[in-house]
Amino acid sequence: ATCPPVAVNAQIAKRQASRRLFFQVLGLALGLALCVTLFAMTAERFAVFTRGDSDRSRRQCLRSASEDNLARPCEAKLRVMTLNLAHGRSDRFHQVLLSEDEIRNNLEDVANILKREAPDVVALQEADGPSRWSGLFDHVRYLSDRSGFSHAFRGTHNLAAWGDLGLDYGTALLSRLPLEKSRSRPFVSNWRCTKGYVTSTLRLPELGNCPIDVVSLHLDFLNPSVRQSQVKQLVDELALSPHPKVVLGDFNCSWEEGCLQLLVDKLGLVAYPTLDAPGTFPSNDPRRQLDWVLISGELEFVTQHVLDDRVSDHLGVLAEVRWRDPESLVRCQVELR
Repeated sequence: ATCPPVAVNAQIAKRQASRRLFFQVLGLALGLALCVTLFAMTAERFAVFTRGDSDRSRRQCLRSASEDNLARPCEAKLRVMTLNLAHGRSDRFHQVLLSEDEIRNNLEDVANILKREAPDVVALQEADGPSRWSGLFDHVRYLSDRSGFSHAFRGTHNLAAWGDLGLDYGTALLSRLPLEKSRSRPFVSNWRCTKGYVTSTLRLPELGNCPIDVVSLHLDFLNPSVRQSQVKQLVDELALSPHPKVVLGDFNCSWEEGCLQLLVDKLGLVAYPTLDAPGTFPSNDPRRQLDWVLISGELEFVTQHVLDDRVSDHLGVLAEVRWRDPESLVRCQVELR
């Protein structure tokens, strides 16, 4: 038996339609693959060009520095760290419940971390001078001696609000470099305010001795509006200095809060670029990032990570930064000659 002509024609038309559809889909797939390939090649070339431009800029910096008999700072890094000391109690309930020996042992653990990580400068918060509740000895001097830092500066912030109750604590800086123009500023936000900051200027020889202001900061733990007021006070003072800045410490707030945004916007600071910032508090289950490192636009991050050592109720943060624009760094060196 033979198929009717109409049925044969229908089968032929169906097969032809299937072939056309197949080749259309194939053509679409090949076109899409070609577009993806071209995009990837373009992105790679752009990245290579960008890296090449950066590399050329840094090579030029090295040549310029060499020709002018200057330091060669283009790849030099400043290693910074921040840690809330929790008055020497580690992650225990309260320092008043610990003996002096226990507090010294806790600080010895901190000193070992500082020796291991070898930062150039360390920002400390809840850093005690001789206080009745924490062993009646200077915690900052103890850490400086035990971890080999040649320079230290401690500020007292509790006296403005509470007076002399046998307590002496605030923020501090430890540094292997000389600290210039060191200042301590307590915040005067309300009757219970015991927070503040210290700031110093340092000059890293590997960065051409250009001045950088470093700030150890501790903001209020309870009230966002108080933190906002404290940041405004901080901005007013830091804005008076033209130097690049590294502001680090216990901000007691997350990135979304207005006080951080105000600080970033007013002083032109940036944080380490990450989509999933690790938490720093509490140290036994770090869910919130309260401890930050912020830097001026003249600088850039090389690395940053949160330390997992539980020597406080906060985890420490360690970062490496370098000069972003080698040409401006060379100009700074020339001006210093």
